[in-house]
Amino acid sequence: MTKKNKIVLAVVFPLALIAALVFLYPNPFGDFVFRAVVHEDPLQPSRAIVVLGGASSGVRMRKGVELFKAGYGQWMVFSGNEIYPGYDRETMMKDFAISLGVPEDKIVAKTINSEISTWGEAITNLDTLKEMGIKKFILVTSAYHTRRSNKVYRDQIARGNYAMEMRVAPAPDPDAPENGWWKIRSGQNLIFNEYVKTLYYLINY
Repeated sequence: MTKKNKIVLAVVFPLALIAALVFLYPNPFGDFVFRAVVHEDPLQPSRAIVVLGGASSGVRMRKGVELFKAGYGQWMVFSGNEIYPGYDRETMMKDFAISLGVPEDKIVAKTINSEISTWGEAITNLDTLKEMGIKKFILVTSAYHTRRSNKVYRDQIARGNYAMEMRVAPAPDPDAPENGWWKIRSGQNLIFNEYVKTLYYLINY
């Protein structure tokens, strides 16, 4: 069996099994499937709050700002890429954070300088934190995205010798709600795509 076929089998079979179980027993297996992609740490005040892009609903930024205002961070840090000619995600995120009450001089927004992925975003954000001399931060992303993000950032911290301490704070996301995500199309797409991306990451990184 070729490597490509092995990868396809490793992705398709688990997803088909998950889909069958959720379809047959939506409540218990749906809850289990969701919890398996969620990671949450007890929070402590940190120097920075890093908010990941990618959620059009703005829930990630709202959660980050909530933590910022509660004194869990002194800086808001994030990065993005061009999403339409003349429009980039990091500027939109910055404008939204300001509209929510974060002082502009407490925001550091950069353009992703690597691949456009959670991995590339991690490299840019960690490089930014290193330049700022920050050793302790809180990572904020949608709940369904936290386990993979936690893995990606911890791997990158170890590989890049960043010597940083990170805690993860999940943001509830209405596009993939914990209760009943399987009932809405966005929830189905986001959760199953998360499993595909997690498997791809484990295989390729």
